Amino acid sequence: MFHPRARFPRLLTTKAHGQGLLDSTYTNTNNWYRSYYLKSFPLASGYHELVNDFYKKLIDTFTTIGLMNKLGDEEIENYAIEPTIILVENKVANHVCDSCGSKLFVAASDTISIHTKCLDYTCTGTYSQIQKSKPNYYQLVYNRNLSPRIYASEHTGILERKDRENKEIDFKERPKYNSLNTIVATSTLEMGIDIGTLNTAINNSVPPLTSNFLQRVGRAGRTSGSALITNFAQSKAHDLFYYGEPKDMMEGEIATPGCYLEAKDILYRHFLAYCLDNWSSADPKKNSIPGRLISLQLSRADLSAPEFLANRIISFIKAKEKFLLTEFTEFYKPDLEDSKALDNLKSFYWRKDFTSG
Repeated sequence: MFHPRARFPRLLTTKAHGQGLLDSTYTNTNNWYRSYYLKSFPLASGYHELVNDFYKKLIDTFTTIGLMNKLGDEEIENYAIEPTIILVENKVANHVCDSCGSKLFVAASDTISIHTKCLDYTCTGTYSQIQKSKPNYYQLVYNRNLSPRIYASEHTGILERKDRENKEIDFKERPKYNSLNTIVATSTLEMGIDIGTLNTAINNSVPPLTSNFLQRVGRAGRTSGSALITNFAQSKAHDLFYYGEPKDMMEGEIATPGCYLEAKDILYRHFLAYCLDNWSSADPKKNSIPGRLISLQLSRADLSAPEFLANRIISFIKAKEKFLLTEFTEFYKPDLEDSKALDNLKSFYWRKDFTSG
């Protein structure tokens, strides 16, 4: 019946009790009952014995009129609310403290709780009723009887390829009644993944840059042209700033992506890509790399045969090496601040390291 972290209800006693099994109104220092007494009767004396006598008289009166019942003996008496006088209504009024903002939910017919003191131990505020506002669109959607059920799954880089692909297909095509309709993902979802008719995106923090923000929320609404975007702000300076100035994030400057062209590893990879592009352009029908390497049947293929894919590419590069190096160098030279990187590429190639692996 109760949440694992919820405080179980306790019976009440007006006598001193230190075992923790009962709630006691008795005090010789201070407790919640004395604090509430002083808030409710600011002109009354806070003398402990007076407070104890007040609650003893109050609980006895509740018992006499049938609001509470009493069990136990003279040594320890305990009190509980009489179950037969409990009334449950399906219409609720909302009271809020004018000081701390805590809320008290009571029956709509309740006329006693309004203007009473706040139940918070240290607060001295008073409850007042909040006028119920007209539900907005989203309240109406999620409170209706046909509110959609959430079927969620994670989508991260640690998933096996087959598992990830199955989830993406299930999310996009939704072949079953319980197909995925919610994906919980890291920023890897920014990469080129087609996720179908996504119409809602939620960020659990404010992205670092405008480009990151637009990439993440840009996954939503591609089919319909519109989307609902929700962004949570954490208690960090970056998030709080953009929480106050959201347009600075949505309309901020987007820096053009760039890289350090003189980096030799980048240059070597670009040269290999340039060679492959020239190879495929030379004969588009015959020179193509299969979409899945499994189709090469590497376990059965003769890897030293001239017609093997890798050997055909290497032969093309060796046959066109002077042309490829010259054209690539001329293309890159205007964008490089230091031509030494191109000299290193030539030295690297002529040592035969490039095509020999």
